[in-house]
Amino acid sequence: MNAETIEGYYRIVSIFYTIGLQAMTAFFLDKMTRAFLKQKNSKSYIVGIVYFVSVMLMYFIPYELENTVVYFIGMIVSFLAMLCIYRGNTQIKLFVSVTFFAVRWLGLSMGSCIYIPISDAAQNMIDTSSAELWKYNFILYVGLTLFDFVVNCIFVGIPVLFIIKTFVYKKARYSFKETIFLLVPAISGLLSYVIMRSYNKVYENMLGIDLYSSSPYFYLFRFLSDFISLMTIIVVIVLFQNLEQKKQEEQKQYRLQSQIKDIQSHISEIESLYQRMRGLKHDIKNHVTTVKSLMEQKNYDEASEYLSSMNKAAEILDHHFKTGNPITDVIINGKYNEAVKKNIKFQSKFAFPVDTNIDAFDLSIILNNALENAIEASEKGANGFVSIESFRKKNTYLLMVENSYCGSIEMDETSGLPLTSKNDANFHGMGLTNLREVTKKYYGDIEIELTKNSFHLTIMIMIE
Repeated sequence: MNAETIEGYYRIVSIFYTIGLQAMTAFFLDKMTRAFLKQKNSKSYIVGIVYFVSVMLMYFIPYELENTVVYFIGMIVSFLAMLCIYRGNTQIKLFVSVTFFAVRWLGLSMGSCIYIPISDAAQNMIDTSSAELWKYNFILYVGLTLFDFVVNCIFVGIPVLFIIKTFVYKKARYSFKETIFLLVPAISGLLSYVIMRSYNKVYENMLGIDLYSSSPYFYLFRFLSDFISLMTIIVVIVLFQNLEQKKQEEQKQYRLQSQIKDIQSHISEIESLYQRMRGLKHDIKNHVTTVKSLMEQKNYDEASEYLSSMNKAAEILDHHFKTGNPITDVIINGKYNEAVKKNIKFQSKFAFPVDTNIDAFDLSIILNNALENAIEASEKGANGFVSIESFRKKNTYLLMVENSYCGSIEMDETSGLPLTSKNDANFHGMGLTNLREVTKKYYGDIEIELTKNSFHLTIMIMIE
């Protein structure tokens, strides 16, 4: 068999190996993308396809590109595909792109450190005097190629699957500093790979011998270097997730304390109201005696003025809005008084759902958080207004809050809630989060709609 035919066989195996390697990369890229950026009705598989097609096109073009350049372009193309397909959370997209390709490059580098020494050792075992030498070489080449492919799948797949499992808070929104903290190990790993590859190329051009061939221990050093870089990426992710878990627990504790504080405030207001009622009841006999005495003395004008002052004192104890429950009476009227002081128009058609399984304190958390956010947004512009109404239909209780706002509101694509404009985003802007948690207790949820100058919040609760 002539040399050209034998070379063709090797070429075919090489092409299948390249296609398989890129297909494996596209598969794990798609798996990681789906895990981190999964959204309803999204065509997540397109990211893997875009990467595969772009790399294969560069592989088959007549002009030969450096492998590092090809895969760097593949990483950029994959990131752009994520930006086009998935909405929001650019930080996570950047993390997925950079981290995946860092793991991929380091994994393949580790695989080559195992493949090349084994390949060299196997070549030395072949009997060069055999007439069928080319067959042995070809079979060995096919076997070693399969071995290399399996090793690469292991070194790339296991870290990717481990990262997917370890990274719990995939849907969280991370700050710029947090994103940099996550990316530094991956970028460091990418740079170490590129520097080592470039140094080897310069060394080979100068001395005509591969750097790894000059020292049998260099493969071990390179393998350990790549392994340490890969482990650094994983360790930082684990550490970051532990910190994120602690932050989540602190936020839950903060929400709990906020709810307890609101309940204590409501209880205090109710106690104050009843104390004033008891005081008025205690003084009622004295008031009656005084009015009777003025009437007996025929001081009718003074008696009338005295009765008017009594009426005003009684009005203080009366609520502007009646909701059907003393706790919600306190909240609605308290927010009404707050709005009046801030020159905000306040309207209420709220009615407490009597004879249901809704706890008054749960509803107080919903009302307090919804109205607090509404008043805060309304006071920033002129002609501020807040309105609240409720109605019940069969086993559904709907609560609607509308308020004016000035400026723009940025929504979190993951949670569907407005992003806070305050500096301490970890603990501010949690009112709607508290509200949503309470509604889920009753198998409900919230819906937000933005118009030109109005913010509409609809709260649905399932009742029994």
